[in-house]
Amino acid sequence: MLSIEEKIWDLIDDDYRLYTDAQKAIKMVKPCQMCGWCCKDNNIFITIPEAIRILAYTKARMRKVFIFDKTVNHLRLKNVDGYCVFYDNGRCRIHKIKPFQCMTYPVIFHPIVLEEDFGDKLKVIFKEDFIEFRCGSPIADKCTYVVETKAFQEVASSRLTFLMKNYHLQIFLIKMNILDVFIKNMVKKYPIEKWLR
Repeated sequence: MLSIEEKIWDLIDDDYRLYTDAQKAIKMVKPCQMCGWCCKDNNIFITIPEAIRILAYTKARMRKVFIFDKTVNHLRLKNVDGYCVFYDNGRCRIHKIKPFQCMTYPVIFHPIVLEEDFGDKLKVIFKEDFIEFRCGSPIADKCTYVVETKAFQEVASSRLTFLMKNYHLQIFLIKMNILDVFIKNMVKKYPIEKWLR
């Protein structure tokens, strides 16, 4: 049986692999215009590896950048004046290591895209061999990415498996009131340079 720390290291390895797989799968059609629209009024849930990575990179204190959402037993990024705590005059201060959900936007690697109508927030267009995702920003030249259907299925499946493992452990650590202790200990050991290459 793995220790809690070993389970977290496994999650960290899975997180890195998933992040790089998603980056390879996404093909840019129109680049992000860096308008900050996706950083406004967001609800970015954070996994254990993301929390460790963000704290290792920023040297910030946990309560300065995360909110513990008691309604769902998860961590999420704080908003300040309606924007992500890391949004700074049109730029993301953690761009190099940002959470998966931010890195992949407007792509959402989740089966929900097959059924959900996102209204003005996001446009999802299904083609024969790929899925096209368009940012919901009000600017005219919207960010557009495509992902081949097979690659989407593979990454979405891996992401769901990862999230199940993460949230199972995260909820256990929250109920035991030790999530912050483990995150702080892992920050000291985290190889942040791996992300900065």
